[in-house]
Formats: sequence, C-alpha cells, structure tokens
Amino acid sequence: MGSLRRREFTAIGDTINKAKRLEENAKLGQIIISEETRQHLEQETVGKRNIRIAERPPIIAKGKGEVIIYEVFRA
Repeated sequence: MGSLRRREFTAIGDTINKAKRLEENAKLGQIIISEETRQHLEQETVGKRNIRIAERPPIIAKGKGEVIIYEVFRA
C-alpha cells in the first residue's frame, strides 16, 4: 500500500492472528507453539532434537475457540 514516496506493509490473516494469541498468553521467557508448529518440528527434527515439547492446558483464543498449545524447553 502507499504511493511512490511512501509504502507500508503489514501481514494479516488467520496465521498472524493465532500467533498474536499465542504471544499474548506466553509468560515472560516462555515459548508456546501451536499444534501445527509442533507437527512441523516433529517431522523436521526426528532423531536430532535438542528440545523438549510439553503439552499445556488449551487457551481460549478470540475468534478461534479452544487452541491446543505446547511449551518448548531445552532438552
């Protein structure tokens, strides 16, 4: 958006909204991820993972309902 002199960019959509909800629910220093991200990590890091993933109680995300979340730790 914008003109030849000024341009602004933004990301919108379901993925961005879910990321915002996860960020809002994370405590200081905590990393929480969605089910989709957990599945991706499982596929990409089989046998070479130095992280631990633990399921946490689901959160209620505006417009999404209940969202299953996971916390990431160093192994």
